[in-house]
Amino acid sequence: MTASWVSDQLHTLLGCSDHTTVQYILALARKSVDADELLDRFRSTEAMKDTPEVRRFASELMAQVPHAGKLVFAHPIRTDLI
Repeated sequence: MTASWVSDQLHTLLGCSDHTTVQYILALARKSVDADELLDRFRSTEAMKDTPEVRRFASELMAQVPHAGKLVFAHPIRTDLI
């Protein structure tokens, strides 16, 4: 379902879509921690412009795919040992 949804969204946002682009967008989402990071990835690759529609797409996509979590350290890092 997610791949077809992404394809539909890309058609709406960009006017085109293909399998490779859909897989690329999904990979970017899986590597991202949150929608803001995904938007940064879009900007850095110039894949999409930063518009309200693209922000909504990024937010909805992050809610649908498993993605990277924020790094949380179980123990504080002791800087005095470095």
